[in-house]
Amino acid sequence: MDEDPYEVALRNFDTALSSLLEHVPSPRMVMIGWHRAFRYVEQTIEQAIALKAVRYLSGLRACRLLLQFGYVQELGSLQRVLQDAEEDVTFLANAVIRNDCSDLHRRFLDAFWQEEYDFSVQPPRSVPRDQLPRKRVRAFNANLAGNDPSGAITAARTVSSMYSGYVHAAAAHTMDLYGGNPPRFHTSGMLGTPLIEDHCEDLWNQFYRGALMFSEASKAIGLDELASDMYEFSIQFATAFGKDYKPTA
Repeated sequence: MDEDPYEVALRNFDTALSSLLEHVPSPRMVMIGWHRAFRYVEQTIEQAIALKAVRYLSGLRACRLLLQFGYVQELGSLQRVLQDAEEDVTFLANAVIRNDCSDLHRRFLDAFWQEEYDFSVQPPRSVPRDQLPRKRVRAFNANLAGNDPSGAITAARTVSSMYSGYVHAAAAHTMDLYGGNPPRFHTSGMLGTPLIEDHCEDLWNQFYRGALMFSEASKAIGLDELASDMYEFSIQFATAFGKDYKPTA
């Protein structure tokens, strides 16, 4: 890759996302209470996969902007969103690929498509969401790993806990904002600090996992050639950063 690998990745992801969206029924304008809004009326598992991919790609671009200006705390929070979205795509895509759409997947989808408010009462009230516990999603995904599902669950939980510290402004994470000479809290970004290099590596991983996510999503939606292309791109992307391994197909 002679160009910026991240720009190349974003163009590939844009192309992949366009293909995913073309192969599921499009959103339609409907009435939600007393206002009109676009919704996926059919609420299929394929539409859910495509919508998660939309969120992931938007999040990747936001991550780049936050890193550019050194806002690593906010970057860490958003990376938790990306981790969950990537896990969700793996969870949903493999239900389709393996023809194994279980009660767990149906429960996940019911909560995913649920509207936030009940407009049949006045004033409208928030509707409790029967959210599938994250550990159930990770357990399903870990079993796809084969040899060491418990290790995969532990690794995912560890990474999630790290990002959760940014989401909830845990003391240990927030104290990363303190330093310098004289020491002070840096609320205008952390450019020029050692934290930037660490978060650059983290962002690389999110792009790499994004390529694999788009491969899985494409396969689930029946775009086998695109799935293969995105898998191959993940290898190219890793090679551009000096990584000499191949992902699991």
